Amino acid sequence: AEIASRFLTLAVAPDAAAALLPDGLERLQALIGGIGTSEIETVTICVSVEHLAHLPPLAGLISVDDAFYSMVSRDYLPDAHYRGFAFHFPGGELDADSQLDRVCRALGIGSGQIEGSIRVTNRLPALRAGHQGLMQEIDGALAGGRLAITGNWFLGVSIEDCLTRSHQEYERLFAG
Repeated sequence: AEIASRFLTLAVAPDAAAALLPDGLERLQALIGGIGTSEIETVTICVSVEHLAHLPPLAGLISVDDAFYSMVSRDYLPDAHYRGFAFHFPGGELDADSQLDRVCRALGIGSGQIEGSIRVTNRLPALRAGHQGLMQEIDGALAGGRLAITGNWFLGVSIEDCLTRSHQEYERLFAG
């Protein structure tokens, strides 16, 4: 089906945005199409606070030369009974048992102390060095047009990024 509108906003991953761009925007399509994606395997666990007395509250970890990329904690929402953690691993590199072993070693616990666990696989934008310059080129290609593009791949990879970018695109198109 063909849909017509005065303005269009794409709020999708970069590969989807590149595929959806209309004819005449080949430069923009090439810029956005160059942003890769990575498969991320997330292991989320719940552990009783009694098993983690040795570990101070923390927001997260960024690993250096380890099997996982990062870990985020839900310690910002204290709970009297449980603590939760989400470990992000590169896709397809470790089996489930090896991931769980790495999680336990990072937290200093045994696998029997985990009270709940969920695994999820996602595709996320893979931002690289020079990304800010690429975003400036994308913004230049969008300038003066009626197309807005938003998502979590403009400033970083976060919900806050979605909000910031969406507000910037609103201001660009409608605040003037």
